[in-house]
Amino acid sequence: MALQGSIDTFALDDVLRLVAGASKSGRLTLRGTRGEGELVVRDGYVLGGSVTTDERVDEPHELVFELLRLDDGEFVFESVELDEFSDAEPADVALVLESAAVLLDEWREIEAVIPAHDAVVSLAADGPDGTVKIDPVQWQMIAVIAAGVPVRELPARLGRTTLDTGRVLRSLIDLGLISVHEAEEIEALTEADAAVAYVEVDVAVDGFEV
Repeated sequence: MALQGSIDTFALDDVLRLVAGASKSGRLTLRGTRGEGELVVRDGYVLGGSVTTDERVDEPHELVFELLRLDDGEFVFESVELDEFSDAEPADVALVLESAAVLLDEWREIEAVIPAHDAVVSLAADGPDGTVKIDPVQWQMIAVIAAGVPVRELPARLGRTTLDTGRVLRSLIDLGLISVHEAEEIEALTEADAAVAYVEVDVAVDGFEV
């Protein structure tokens, strides 16, 4: 018989601990309002899985991190014969959850700076105080942001995970190079004003120094 329920009443990390404690093998599926995903488990160890929230992640702790970000959802664990991930290195659930919790704490710090994925980011009008150095990854993001891109589109445009994108974006905000605007602020502008908000940039560039 399948183990199933809601993460509102039975947290995902508790479900994983239960599966690991019983050395179960099978597939754990979680479907929520914002996305869904699955984890493949053998003898209580995580082998791999997938998530719809960020298809670029594949490490067990990153997959669990993405699932822990879901605010709601129904889960089902079914004991099935497994053919996938036969060459995967089994990951201990306790270690996976520990690493995922670290990523989740980091993500909450990023969310405090970038509260919504429908927010729009642009180059800061005033710029930083003094000279700052940026690395190639930061510059790649600046080049994309200069065109006026919603936060939710950045991972796909940059080919990076949501978390990695958030890390770089937060670093640019901390440097004073990037400003974050709520979507409502942009919608309130006229088309002409919006164009200016997107493209009116005055930045002096010398290599990777701005």
